[in-house]
Amino acid sequence: MAEQFDVFLSHNSRDKPAVIALAKRLKAQGLKVWLDAWELRPGHPWQEALAQIIETAKTAAVLVGGDGLGPWEEAEMGACLDEFARRKVPVIPVLLPGCPQKPNLPLLLRRFTWVDLRDGKEEEGFHYLIWGITGVKPKALDEEGWPAASGLIVSPGPGTVATGQPKARVPRLQRIRKARPEQPPPAPANASSPAARPHIHGWPAAQLQALQCEAAQALDCPVIFRHPLQSGGEGPEMVVIPAGSFLMGSPEHEPERRSSEGPQHFVTIAEPFAIGRYAVTFEDYDRFCLATKRPPVDDKGWGRGRRPVIHVGWEDAVAYCAWLSAQTGQSYRLPSEAEWEYACRAGTATPFHFGDTITPRQANYDGNQPYNGGGQGEYRRKTVAVDEFQPNAFGLYQMHGNVWEWCGDAWHEDYREAPADGSAWVDAGAARVVRGGSWSLHARGCRSAYRDYYRPGDRSSDLGFRCARVQA
Repeated sequence: MAEQFDVFLSHNSRDKPAVIALAKRLKAQGLKVWLDAWELRPGHPWQEALAQIIETAKTAAVLVGGDGLGPWEEAEMGACLDEFARRKVPVIPVLLPGCPQKPNLPLLLRRFTWVDLRDGKEEEGFHYLIWGITGVKPKALDEEGWPAASGLIVSPGPGTVATGQPKARVPRLQRIRKARPEQPPPAPANASSPAARPHIHGWPAAQLQALQCEAAQALDCPVIFRHPLQSGGEGPEMVVIPAGSFLMGSPEHEPERRSSEGPQHFVTIAEPFAIGRYAVTFEDYDRFCLATKRPPVDDKGWGRGRRPVIHVGWEDAVAYCAWLSAQTGQSYRLPSEAEWEYACRAGTATPFHFGDTITPRQANYDGNQPYNGGGQGEYRRKTVAVDEFQPNAFGLYQMHGNVWEWCGDAWHEDYREAPADGSAWVDAGAARVVRGGSWSLHARGCRSAYRDYYRPGDRSSDLGFRCARVQA
């Protein structure tokens, strides 16, 4: 029987000294480490050794140093990731000391949660790496007071790695309470049964991403995909979102919470769906305008291309989805408000998918108006490209800030009698729900639970949208 290893270290040969030092530390913890310098016999085909370790490794660590991934490392990852996903082997990307603040990272690694071993974080990061490999949280993480939000675990997007901020202590909320405060309903009684949809509220990123990969595999499609257009080119990038249930709305103790965000209620998304990885861009929307002979919309001189389209009303967004459906033969639409929040939260129960507070390094909003101790920061006064900042655990960008995003729902003053199946709630007046906040809004308006409305014909420089798609 082939020998089993606790962790397979994939690395750039230029980082060999740092990798060997790390491997020795892991070995000193009693872990069995596969490192080519130790395990690959001279003259032995590396492809055969790689095939064997893919079948036997319990975890894999992808090590990224100052020069990014080496050519052999990229080859290893291309061969390994599909098999690791099939075997549900954890993949732990690791930023080595010397890795630049903005490394050039390949697409295939951006969806995973990273461990940071860069300057000043070596000791803490090493304990997180042990946790990732063994599945057992080292006591030192609790005893030394190193919180997971301190930047040691990050989820990098294209070319950027978040530094992270310690979670601010939530101040006691001073506000007038109702005589009978809202109480969230109990979790569904059958939430743990195999037939039930998993209750993902509060799930860690790795567990959520495993569920996402399982959903994509069941649908026989990639987690991230695009459909070709009949007229040429491709539609927007879409991301598979797994079925599940969550607690929609905000709790009464959430700072600066509004009554329209309650009462909290459980919503079950019974089937997987897909949602845009980004807000629809000018690049996407200009193609639609050209094909349908619509006049192009104004970009205010900020630029087009990869910036989110603005000055689009609800009817415009619906028309784009209808055109996209006709071009691809698929069923595109606006997301329901419940789908939008489910996708935005990505398993989290905090005001933002990255924690209790927010800074302009994490989203595009009016940095002069902070939230919950986040501090003031840059106010850009315009949109930015849709792939700025870090994605959430589902791999979705800018669910907080940049542009408001239209939903399929009509506006209701609160969630009393709201549907619990994730469908759009349309039995009301003409106003339509928008979510996510915008470049011109205060920080509190970018929270996962914050909601507002516009009339369907309204068009402004902070209104955009992203598409959803049925994934049955």
